[in-house]
Amino acid sequence: MIRISDGSRRPFRTFICVVVVLILGIGSIAAASPLPAKSPADLPPTVARPDTIAFGAGTSYMIGRSLLDRGDRKAALPYLGQAYHLCPDELEIGWAFLDALLGEGYLDKALEVNRHMLQIEPGDYRLTEQLILMLTGTGQYDEALGLVAEMQAAHPDSTDPVLLEGEVLSRSGRPEEALERYRYILPLRPDRAVAIYAAMAEIHQKTGDDQALAALWREALAAVPESSALRLGALKFLVGAERYAEAAEVAAAGDAIEGEGDSAPTVEGDRPWLEMLAELLISSRRLAEARELLAPAFGAGALSLDSSIMLGRLMAQADDLPAATLHMRRVVELWPDSARAHLYLGEFLADGGDLSAGETELRTARQLDERDSEAMMALITLLATRYPEALSPAPPTGATLERRLEIGRLAEAASTLVGFDSPRNSMLLGITLQGVGNLALAARHYEAAARSPDYRRDALLNLSLVEEQLRHPDRVLMILEELLQDYPDDPVVCNGLGYSLADQGIQLRKAESLIRSALAKDPDNPAYLDSLGWVLYRQEDHAGALDYMIRAANALPDDPTILEHLGFVLEANGQPDRALRAFIRALQAGSVNPEVPARIEALGGEVVR
Repeated sequence: MIRISDGSRRPFRTFICVVVVLILGIGSIAAASPLPAKSPADLPPTVARPDTIAFGAGTSYMIGRSLLDRGDRKAALPYLGQAYHLCPDELEIGWAFLDALLGEGYLDKALEVNRHMLQIEPGDYRLTEQLILMLTGTGQYDEALGLVAEMQAAHPDSTDPVLLEGEVLSRSGRPEEALERYRYILPLRPDRAVAIYAAMAEIHQKTGDDQALAALWREALAAVPESSALRLGALKFLVGAERYAEAAEVAAAGDAIEGEGDSAPTVEGDRPWLEMLAELLISSRRLAEARELLAPAFGAGALSLDSSIMLGRLMAQADDLPAATLHMRRVVELWPDSARAHLYLGEFLADGGDLSAGETELRTARQLDERDSEAMMALITLLATRYPEALSPAPPTGATLERRLEIGRLAEAASTLVGFDSPRNSMLLGITLQGVGNLALAARHYEAAARSPDYRRDALLNLSLVEEQLRHPDRVLMILEELLQDYPDDPVVCNGLGYSLADQGIQLRKAESLIRSALAKDPDNPAYLDSLGWVLYRQEDHAGALDYMIRAANALPDDPTILEHLGFVLEANGQPDRALRAFIRALQAGSVNPEVPARIEALGGEVVR
């Protein structure tokens, strides 16, 4: 229970153990931009009007403190606001309320609370320090420096106020004075050398003094050579300044220190500095420099698996595929159980035209790690490229059927593994699943891919074809009408909608207009010629249709749909013998239209299945 008598400032008592949390400290003295702030008007009603919570101070504080300890500052704020307004003179409540306010960005209210707490405990070191930091963060530099002077007078033997002064001066745009204070304190506080050097480096970076910055990084690494933070900062500066030889020396020195003993710190665990530098070069698009850095290290046996693979990929990106393939063969020899090594070797071999060897490596990668989605997607892509007949509309038999079934199983497994969050993967899986006949799952992937602007057009066009195969004509038209609104001048979209309308025998004038607009942009496109011939056939302009159908068939003589249409148009024009030959060729080319065998038999032909 909390006991507070009216108007008194008695000690705070509670049956729980209260932990006071220092919200802001001098943990980092590097300069930063002003803190973002929210207006007091944005405060939740339960903070602006504390009477909206029925609990007393003790219960409100305990609930708010519990929420705060779980990291939910937003939920804690109303309860701590209630507790503070009921008991504004209790510092423990004040600290917790400050934490929630600062975490949610209500700096004006936080400053008000901090000032009030200092009235209760004038000269409190932590409260003064925090107020200085908040004033600095909100750009109130003069008041912050005044408080720093008061701290220095009250604590003449402490060096912490000098660090605070340096930070305030740095943020207030007085770099020379800030550097002077940091230089003064540096020999007095060797325990804070890393933070002081980092703060000084940021000042030089802001002023654009690269020469001073380079000298400072050399000094910092000489003073604290074991500091990972300083070495990483130096490398980032040197890469940005295009001083690659110096960067290599800094990385090599770091690796030499690491090799002196197990206790030496490294960046990101056990990764060598040389490899970290290579990644910095790559992120700066300095790919040639990264290759030159890594190649000798690989030859000396000093590269990890990941960096060895990275080197191979850099070679491939430089269009040196033979060298990349040879390199990756060596990586596979060194790490035969690495799925990733086999994956990239397989991709390089396939890119070089050796699909058989590429397939072998990708199958090995999948065997080594069945959960590697990249290897699975690469294998699916290669199989679809190597065996396109497995994804053709024609009913497969024999080995082709086995391949289609395998590709289908892989695509379903990949769908489960990668989900629907990657538009690129969804597009590839949609195409593959459509090819193997899993139309429902293909539609889901196209819908997922269509959420990305980069894939929307193609994904929806393919989705319309899937919906057509699923015999959902209304869905087809809805998708294509939506696409036409987004791409009114796109000939593929215009032809797609026009053909669908013609195929359904509706809105034929609109269909003809759309198809003619597509043909105006691409007069010799056989798909557009076929569409116009088909819409004219639907309009019973059989003579007009024939010319377009013949032109389309001459351009694509083995397309089953065009051959089907040609057969119907020839038959309508009184040429049954030529129509029969067109229907037979359509069936041989893979037509799955059930009307085609019926027309062959009706015209006196024999259907060979």
